[in-house]
This record gives sequence, structure tokens and C-alpha cells, in this order.
Amino acid sequence: MKKTIKILLSFVMTAGLFGCSQPATSTQDFEAFTKELIPELLPANSSVINSLYENPESYGLIPETYEHSFMSLEDFEEAIEEDKRMLEQLHTYDYSSLSKDEQITYDLLENYLNLDLKLEDKYYLINNNFDVNSGLHAGLTLDLYFYNFRNKQDIESFLNLLSTADDAFDQYVAFELERQNQGYGMSKTYLEHVIDQVETFNEGNHEYLLEHASEELAAADFLSEEEKESYYAQIEDAYRNDLLAAYQDLEEDLKALPTPSEEYLSLADYEGGKEYYAYLVETDTGFSDMEEYRAYLQEKQQSAIFSFILYMQMNEEVSEKINNNDFSYSMTSLTTMQDVLKYLEDTAFESGNFPEIGPLNYEMEVVPESMQDIFLASAAYYLSPYDSDNDVMEHMILNGEFSSDSYTTLAHEGIPGHMYQHNYFKQVEHNHLRDLLGNSGYQEAWATYVSKYMVQYSDEPEMAHVMELNANISYLLILELDLMIHYDGISTEEALEFLMTNFGMDEATAELQYTQLIEGPAIFVPYYGYFFRFMDLKEMCQEADESLRDHDFHQMVLDLGALPYPLLEKYVLEELNIQA
Repeated sequence: MKKTIKILLSFVMTAGLFGCSQPATSTQDFEAFTKELIPELLPANSSVINSLYENPESYGLIPETYEHSFMSLEDFEEAIEEDKRMLEQLHTYDYSSLSKDEQITYDLLENYLNLDLKLEDKYYLINNNFDVNSGLHAGLTLDLYFYNFRNKQDIESFLNLLSTADDAFDQYVAFELERQNQGYGMSKTYLEHVIDQVETFNEGNHEYLLEHASEELAAADFLSEEEKESYYAQIEDAYRNDLLAAYQDLEEDLKALPTPSEEYLSLADYEGGKEYYAYLVETDTGFSDMEEYRAYLQEKQQSAIFSFILYMQMNEEVSEKINNNDFSYSMTSLTTMQDVLKYLEDTAFESGNFPEIGPLNYEMEVVPESMQDIFLASAAYYLSPYDSDNDVMEHMILNGEFSSDSYTTLAHEGIPGHMYQHNYFKQVEHNHLRDLLGNSGYQEAWATYVSKYMVQYSDEPEMAHVMELNANISYLLILELDLMIHYDGISTEEALEFLMTNFGMDEATAELQYTQLIEGPAIFVPYYGYFFRFMDLKEMCQEADESLRDHDFHQMVLDLGALPYPLLEKYVLEELNIQA
């Protein structure tokens, strides 16, 4: 799972900016319009700026001291109104007079705003500050671990983020109580999981933060030795006396919240929850009709089962291993993370199947042991700055020790996965707004696609391929169950029965899988919902043009960047002159 910017209803525009209702057809006007949006998408006190830009000022961003985020109801309502005004302003531009890049930017912004407006009455539903996958309590220290000290303001902001964690947690706890009172609070098991995450944090050693700060200060050539010593002392004090104390207080405050009566709650159990689930699916797949989406999943299940059976029939050796319950494949020649990452990079380009980019500097670290049970992703790539050159250090993390099973995970995060896709698009000339509004479904589907694609270069490609075919069946079933849980509102018992029947799970394992699904509505949709549509698009293109090479298809979708599926399909088919 890649760490990416999450921009949701964050436009804080001045009313005057959208006051003009006269048609504006000038390309220069449109370019100015989109540039003016960038500082509004990223508030000056957002710490995301630190990770996304080396020189934010060149994008019109003037950073202030970074603070922990919180969206009040007033902020939310103002953002909705600004969305409406922004959409109205967007529609004053003559689409036909825009360049192709500007038309893509127009389409992307329009898609984003129209989807955003579907959340107009869902403030309490969508704002869960204690999300077990992405909440501040679960990811703060890892975010700070990759924080950059480029100037004194960065360091002052780092100190502020450490010292104000307690205030942020107090605000989040108070808001969770408000959500409970409004009928949108966490379930009993969800709250227990959050408490467990915080307890695990409090039991762990997080000195890695101080080690990182020490390394950043040592490299800060804009500081004197005395200033470095002073800043380190302040950081150590804020870490020990503010941050760690904040987590201790948070544990007590969460335990003091009223105990919810409901054991589990799906989105379907909340007012507006079904509509919110449909929004999540539409955002990451393009399907707005859930019955159409359901039929699509069921059709793909049948196709995936047929592909699996056919491949087994054509490969007796693989079939024999599967029949003996041997689902493993080896990568004996690659014994370290670095070996695999380098092999994937070399193979991707030497095969001629992916357009080359300049050499990248990258490193992959294992998640600190104290965070491995809190950080729920198996791995992550941390975006390098949009305005950085190829010589910047790219950062990835693996949650757990390396093994041969890590081959597809490293392909997903590295080259030709997230790291490659991000750096490739940096070299494509495009409107920067397209970066900030990039679709997570595209990003995760691309990384899922290439991780499966690269198994053909493993030591046992036939066995690896059949495992990926089997995984396709599994994830299609999981996507269908996810829909049944959060849209249909099936019971816990029905969900567990589905898992035990279709996957042969025992009850304990089924409960673990169910918990993951119920705590992460649509969590697999960007990975696999978009992925199957991506594969449909590739098949459509290759059927229309049998001479189309994988390299050419890859280059087309990489050049377009992280578009929602309907827009990706539109522009790819236009490029090849194919009728949808």
C-alpha cells in the first residue's frame, strides 16, 4: 500500500476568486486558475508539503508552522460550498479551446468535484480520525521518520508536531464522542482495536525517531554546531515529555469513552453509509451503479475460475504441486531485498516492456519492530518530492522480514510499481494539479498489475502465474463480500459463513478476515476493483491492434498519469482511435 496525499474537501477559497460568471476561454486564464488552486488544495500548515516539495514556494506554497489536521463541521460546510463555486467557475471555460493537457486537467477536476459533492451530508460518517489503517495515532511516528529538515522552519514544525500531539489527540477523542452522540461512532470491536494499537505503541521503543532527527541535523549545513545541539535537545525533550506522554494520555482517554453496544458495524448500519460505500466504489472503479458493479464482479469470477482451470490443465507439473497442497515458488537466486529490487529494475528495462527512466537512488527498510503490529500495510512507498531530481533518495518500507514471498510486494512498491510510476510521471510535462488529484485506484491498480506481470521473470514463472490466477479468484470473492457487508448489510454470521464456505477458513481465521473488511470498507477496491477494469482496457486495446506491444500500452497509461478509470479509458481509446 502506497502512502499518498489524501485531499478531501480541503479547498478553502476566497469567495472573490469564483465571483466572475462571464465565460473565460483563454488558455492563459485556465492555467492561472489551476495554479491558484494549488495553495488552496494544500493549506500552508499541512505537513504533507514537507514530503511533496523541496521548494514549495515555486508552486505558490508559503509554508507556515505545520500542525496536525482536523476538519470541523464549519470547515466541511465551507469546503462543500467552495466545491460548488469551483465547479461553476470550471464550467465557464471553453473546453474545446483547451490543450489536451488542459482538457485532461479539466476532466480530472470536474470528476473530483462531482464526487466530492456526493459527500455533502456525510461529515460524521467520513471523518474517522482513529481509522485503524490511516489514523494519526497509527502513522504519526513513521511519517515523522521520513520527515525532511531542509530549513529551520522545517525543524520548528517538527518540534511543533511532537509537542502538540496531545492537543490533537484530545480533539480527536472529543470528536469521537460527538460522533457517538450523532450515531456514527466506532463499534465495540473497532474501538478495542484502536486501543490495542495505542497500547502496543506505548509498550514499544520508538527511539528511531531520535536517530532520524540526529541524522537530519547532522546533514543540515544551514545550522551551526551549537544550533544542531540545541535543536536535538529540544527534539529529545519533546519526544520524551510530549509525544510519549500524549500516547499515554490517549490510551486512558480512549478507555474512558462510553463502550459501544454494537459488536460490529458496517457502513450499511449507518445513515448514508450505503451511499458512502457506493461513492468509494465509484471513486476507484468508475461504477456508479452497485448492481452493475455486482454483476461485473460475478462475471469476472467465472472468467477467473475458467482461466485457472485451463492453465492447470495445460501445466501438469504445476497441477501436481497444487494437488499436493504445495502453493510455493522459489526465488533461490535472490536472497536479500536489495537483490530483488535490483533484479526487478534491471529486468523491467532489459525486457523492453517498460519505458526507461533515469537511474533512481532508493532504499528499503524494515518497519521498526515496535510499529509492525500497528502499521497494517505489508509495505509502503513514500512519495519523493514532485520537484526533485532523480538523485533524491527514494524511501520504501517492508513490514516484516524479507522472504521469497516478498518478490511481488517489492515489485508493487518499487520498479515497475509505485516508485517507478511516480518518477515516470514526474518527467512527463503536465499540469501539476493532476498530481494532487491523482486517483488512488489507478495508482494501486498499476502497482497490482505490474506485481503480477513480473512473476513471469521469477525462478518458477508457471507456478507463480497460477498463484496469481488463484489470487484473482480470491480477491473477486473478497470484493463481492465487501459489497455484501457494506452495501447489502449482511449479518456477521452470514459473512463468516461466506468466508468459511468459499475459502475453507476455520472460524478464527474467518473472523480475522471479516474484521479487516469491516474496519476497512472498500479497502481492496482500489487494488483489485480498478485492476480488473485495467486488464479489460489492455485486452480491448490489444484486440483492436494486434501489433500493440506491452511497452506501448504501458507508455500510454503512464503518460496519462493517475486518472479515474473512465478518464483513463477515454484517453487511451482516443489515442488508439478505438470506439468504446
